[in-house]
Amino acid sequence: MRYRAMLVWLLIMNDEYALMWVPVITVEKVEQAKRILQLPDVCSRTEIRSAYLRLAKQWHPDICTESNDECVKQFRQISNGWNFMKYLMEHYRYSLREADIKRYQESYEIKHQRRFGGGLWAGEVEDRSRLRDDFMNQSVQVTAENIAFARNLLELLELTEKERIKKQQRKMLKKYSADNNAVVRSQILNAGELLLALIKNYRYVLTPEAIRRDQESSLAWHRRQFDSEPLWSGGIFDDAFHNNLKHNSKGRFDGKFQGIC
Repeated sequence: MRYRAMLVWLLIMNDEYALMWVPVITVEKVEQAKRILQLPDVCSRTEIRSAYLRLAKQWHPDICTESNDECVKQFRQISNGWNFMKYLMEHYRYSLREADIKRYQESYEIKHQRRFGGGLWAGEVEDRSRLRDDFMNQSVQVTAENIAFARNLLELLELTEKERIKKQQRKMLKKYSADNNAVVRSQILNAGELLLALIKNYRYVLTPEAIRRDQESSLAWHRRQFDSEPLWSGGIFDDAFHNNLKHNSKGRFDGKFQGIC
C-alpha cells in the first residue's frame, strides 16, 4: 500500500504525467459521450445503460457485419463513452432546486395534478397542498414540496451528492438521538429514503448549460477562464494573474477575481 501511494505521488509531481489518470468532467466530453451513445439531453441511468447495451451489441466485433477494424473502433468509442458516463453519474451533483425538481424529476401524474388540480373533469380544483406529504407516512412521493422539506430537514444545499445525503442523515439522527425525538427521527429517516429514491430514479440533465453550471470540474473551469493550468496541476505561477486578485481593505485576498462575475 505504501509503494502504491508513493507511485501516485511521483506521478503527481511529474509534470509530464500530472492528472493523466484523473477524469475531468467538461462540457465537451459530455457532448461527445452523448453523441457516441445517442443520448437525449435528459435521461435516466436505465436509459443510459440501455443505450450502451444496444450499441455495444450492434458493434461488438464478434457480431458486427462491418469490417473488423471499424467494429473495433466503434466498440472502443462506445465503451469509453459508457465509462465516462458511469464516472459522471458516480460523481454527479444532484440538483434539489424547486424548478429543476418540477421540470425534470416529478412524475407525469404529479405534473398533471399540479396543473389541473383535481383533473380535467373535476368539478372543483383540489388543494395543491396535497403535494406536500406527511413525513410520518412511509410512502412519500417525489414532489418539489416534499424534496424542499427533506432538504431543509437534513440541512442540505440545493446542489448535493449521494454520500452527502447519507452523511447528513446520520448526523441529524445522532443529533436527535433522545427518546423524546421519535417524531423527528422518523421524519429524518423518511426524508433520507425520499432523497435516495430520487437519486435512484434521477433523470440526469446533460445540457451544456446544466453541465457547465453544476458538474464541470474546477480544473476545466480554470482552463476555460484563464487558458492555463492551475498551480496544483503543474501550472506555472503568473505574476500578472496574481496582480489581478482583488484584496479587501485589510490587504487579504477575499476570494474574488477581477473581470469574473
